[in-house]
Amino acid sequence: MVSHYLVTTAHKDTWQSDKAKLLLGKWCQTYNEREIWAKQDYEIVPYHWDDRQQLHNDYQYLISDLFERLLDDATEGLNKLHGVDYSVRYWRIFVGPWLGYFIMTSYDRWQMINRALNHYQVAATCKLDLKEDFATPQHQNQFQQQITDDLWNHWFYVKVLEWLKYDSFDLTESNSCKGVRKHDKKSYKTLAIRFAKTVLKNIFSLGNYFSKNNDFFFISSYLKPLDQAKLESNLGQIPTLMESPNLNDIGVNKKLREQFNLRLSCKNDFERFILSMIPNLMPRYYIEGYEELKKLVKNFYWPVTPKVIFTSNAIIANDFFKLWSAEKVENGAKLLIGQHGGGYGSMGFNFNEAHEKSVSDKYITWGWQDNDSTLPLPATKLSGFKFSYNPTGELLLVCMTLPKYSYRLYSVPIASQVEDYINDQLDFVDYLDDDVKDSLIVRLYPSDRDWKQKQRWQDRYSAVKFDSPKNSMKHSINDSRLFIGTYNSTTILEVMASNIPVIMFWNPKHWELRESAIMDYEKLRSVGILHDTPTSAAEKVNSIWNNVDSWWMQDAVQEVVKDFCQKFARTSPDYLEQWRDALKVVVKPTDISFDS
Repeated sequence: MVSHYLVTTAHKDTWQSDKAKLLLGKWCQTYNEREIWAKQDYEIVPYHWDDRQQLHNDYQYLISDLFERLLDDATEGLNKLHGVDYSVRYWRIFVGPWLGYFIMTSYDRWQMINRALNHYQVAATCKLDLKEDFATPQHQNQFQQQITDDLWNHWFYVKVLEWLKYDSFDLTESNSCKGVRKHDKKSYKTLAIRFAKTVLKNIFSLGNYFSKNNDFFFISSYLKPLDQAKLESNLGQIPTLMESPNLNDIGVNKKLREQFNLRLSCKNDFERFILSMIPNLMPRYYIEGYEELKKLVKNFYWPVTPKVIFTSNAIIANDFFKLWSAEKVENGAKLLIGQHGGGYGSMGFNFNEAHEKSVSDKYITWGWQDNDSTLPLPATKLSGFKFSYNPTGELLLVCMTLPKYSYRLYSVPIASQVEDYINDQLDFVDYLDDDVKDSLIVRLYPSDRDWKQKQRWQDRYSAVKFDSPKNSMKHSINDSRLFIGTYNSTTILEVMASNIPVIMFWNPKHWELRESAIMDYEKLRSVGILHDTPTSAAEKVNSIWNNVDSWWMQDAVQEVVKDFCQKFARTSPDYLEQWRDALKVVVKPTDISFDS
């Protein structure tokens, strides 16, 4: 057996050996360094979740079993540490997202290290000299950045190796250990937009000041500011525009963390490993900063005794809001959570959706319903908003990226599978007729995440035309005759709700559907909207290009689009009235019924 030097990430300080290398995954390579790797002697460990059935099985174990047992354990430990007596639901709201992300991330890293050690001869690997508290995040938002970063992942892989008693390390100083690199998502918001937002904040600041006694609380609602103002007025309160305070950085208190005891009855070595890591890696605002955060929550200008709390996008990463809402829920407030985006209600599995439903009193969807706790209403993000299109315009191909490391589990390409997704987009263009290809505009995802999207496209098609990143999605769609959707996303729902001609394609092995959604997507296939391969999608585009409307406006196609939107992208001209009535029922149940 060949002896290998293990490389765990793309961090260059860890590539020092001249020996044959074993790459823990494709994430160790970046596209712009492929010529360097072409000269190297290396192997890549096969990714364990390329077996998607195994991924699904692991999701069930990690979230349905281990997460619940650890949450019960953490509830007892955190109550004791902080001298409080809160419910499991309280801690589920506050620490649940971090615990879920941590379990899923840790299991992935654990499995890959074990694969390397069990199937290859690993002679040595690099260990960067990092500060002890380097990996302990301030809060959930920072943790979500850390777990997609090379440096943090290198540190964590080393911790797995050390726990497994592996000790052949080359200790190395690093010149890039200042912290986690921020996402490279660019913002091209105009001065006019920024000015408008500032004006709105100033207008609503009066309502914020008088909000202490409000019954209804909205934050990150997906309601347009003026629509939210109308809704709040209809509910009998002064409109608000709430924002959370920024949290200052705080230090690590080792002695305090030593008092945080978890007593989980472990079933395997992974559980024993993760149990040893949680007290050190739990965010600082859950340990050292908890009392400070509680005081900030108590003294902040938000309502003291709200009856209804609503959010669509603050329940995962906004730790201030999560603690505030957990406190209010303990005192009887109702927590309503709105669907965050596309894929909800259709994906085979989705941790965020499962968590949001588990902590809410009512989960408001964009049309679908799976139990009594879900309430279908017109989507606030889609209602009152319409794209248009140009029947003689361009072909708009909209792309996305995901992190090169797994970060949470849901039905999408994971880790190195994202490269397969990118290659599918490139292959799609191969099968387009020349006149269609000449009309192609490629809209790259604003956050590149080291995939080097633009370089890949230019290397394959030197004459490719890119959409300007300064263009809004609405502007780009308005100029196009046909939208090409390549992932199960919010944008696809926005396009279909606006009745814009669309062709979609993605690999069904990476975009699994739940049983209740399979027939809905099969109907999209039956009329030529959804395709499983780039070849099939391109052939459909070629066949309709000269008269897209003659296909799109067919009765059969329109009926499928209408039915799909009713379930997954529902809109209504009176959506604010429907929302008002639904919120009033939550406060004081009546005999009001809702049209589905």
